[in-house]
Amino acid sequence: MGADLIDEGVLGEHHATEQAVLASGIPHIFLRHPIYSDFFINPGLQAAIDAGELTSSTAGRGMNTATRADLAEAAAAVLTDAEPPGRAYNLTGCLWTFPQLAAVLSNVSGRPVMYRESDGDEGIMQVIGPMVRSGGFEFQTDDLTRLLGHPPTNLEDAVIATLKPLSDRRWSAPAPPLVPHPGD
Repeated sequence: MGADLIDEGVLGEHHATEQAVLASGIPHIFLRHPIYSDFFINPGLQAAIDAGELTSSTAGRGMNTATRADLAEAAAAVLTDAEPPGRAYNLTGCLWTFPQLAAVLSNVSGRPVMYRESDGDEGIMQVIGPMVRSGGFEFQTDDLTRLLGHPPTNLEDAVIATLKPLSDRRWSAPAPPLVPHPGD
C-alpha cells in the first residue's frame, strides 16, 4: 500500500518495482496489500489474555490490516477475471484499533483484557509506529470487498480463527495413555 506514491523507506523498493513494470509496458495488475493481520493477530495474543492487559504505542489510531486468506482469495478473483490488465487495487481490510482488540480478546476469552497505551515502540512498531500514530494506517478502499464479493474478515473472526486452535490445545484433556492390547 502506498507504493504508487512513496518512493523511500520501506516502500521504496515496491515503488521502484511498480515504476519498472510501468516503464516496461508489460501487461500488469498491481495488488497493493496492507500489512498482514497476523503481524498483530497471532498466538502471542494469548499472553495478553493471560496478563489481562494489551499494550500498544498506536495512540488509539486505526490499523488497516487484512488476512492472508482474504488477500489470496482476492488475487484468485483478479487472476480469473476477464478484465484487461493495467489496473491497480489497494486492498484494505476492516479498520480496527488496539482498544477494540482488547475488547474482542475479553469477549472471545471470557476474561477481562484491559488496554494500556505504552510509551515505546516494540517489534514491528519500531518500523511503522510513527506512521500508525499519524493515521497512515487508516486509509480505506472498497477494493478488497469488491474483489471478494463479501466483506473481508473482521477483527473478531480473525481473533477467533487465531486463538481457537490454541485454546483447543491448551484446554482439552490429554489423550489417554496407550494401553497395550493383550497379545501385543
